[in-house]
Amino acid sequence: MEIQKDINQLTTQELEAYLAARKKEEGKADMKKRRQYQKEKDDFVFGMVERMTMINGLLTELKKEAIEQGRILHAKNFEIRGMKEKEQKQFSIHSEDGSCKLVIESSDKKGFNETAIVAIERLKQFFETKFRSRNKLLYDLLNELLMKNKQGDYDPMLVQKLRKKEAEVNDTEFSKALDELDQASYVTGSALYVRGFKLNPLTKKMEPINLSFASM
Repeated sequence: MEIQKDINQLTTQELEAYLAARKKEEGKADMKKRRQYQKEKDDFVFGMVERMTMINGLLTELKKEAIEQGRILHAKNFEIRGMKEKEQKQFSIHSEDGSCKLVIESSDKKGFNETAIVAIERLKQFFETKFRSRNKLLYDLLNELLMKNKQGDYDPMLVQKLRKKEAEVNDTEFSKALDELDQASYVTGSALYVRGFKLNPLTKKMEPINLSFASM
């Protein structure tokens, strides 16, 4: 039977052995906590990603079904009235009681070719000359529109945004540079969107059904 000694009675060798054993036990406890944390972390991350992947798949199927069935119903709307279907970038389908609707939209994706940089530099010089000293607020606003996004591309809506300032700027050089930038844009593809709306009984207004985390 092992007799427990008072710590003050331990020899240096015994004390070192005791401290080493204690450190080893503490290390085991720390390792156990660390492994428990790692398991909890992995269970959480893998579980969330798995559920998000499942929901992503459901939303993909939902979008596909909504667009395909929506197009069929859009065509039938013309067919039952004895008319040829009209090609539209956007159309909506309403429930009979008017409480719900779907909006299906096709939108062109745009980009700019290498000549766009010439028009953009021309616009920057124009802003510098005309507005930097006279209207710093407008200068900063217009110059900000010419900045590239995080992907290193110019805003595909750049021309449309600058056109809104055309009357305010009221200068042929500005309009000329915009025309040049417009010519440098081209359609890179198209995207399909579907949005759902539901009538709010209190406000009597159609409210969008948001399916993104950012809107929740």
